Amino acid sequence: MAKAELGAKRRCLTCGAPFYDLNRMPIVCPKCAAAFQVVEIVRSAPKRAPLSRAAYARPTPVAPAIVDADLLKEQAEDDEMEDGEAPAI
Repeated sequence: MAKAELGAKRRCLTCGAPFYDLNRMPIVCPKCAAAFQVVEIVRSAPKRAPLSRAAYARPTPVAPAIVDADLLKEQAEDDEMEDGEAPAI
């Protein structure tokens, strides 16, 4: 683990050499002597609320219904009766 007196570990933007900043301002690369400033990125507040887990939930699959052959035959006979035909007895 790095010691606190060494400061933050940095990487030079010019030559790519890793170094500790030694808590100095301005930060200067010991290899190429390039100085650079730390720019803090300010994050804005989110524009909308994040989606809840319910929005991602998928509906549970429904088991297919078992079709009874006798039931289909009765429905077909009922449909014929509605068309105005006489039932076959």
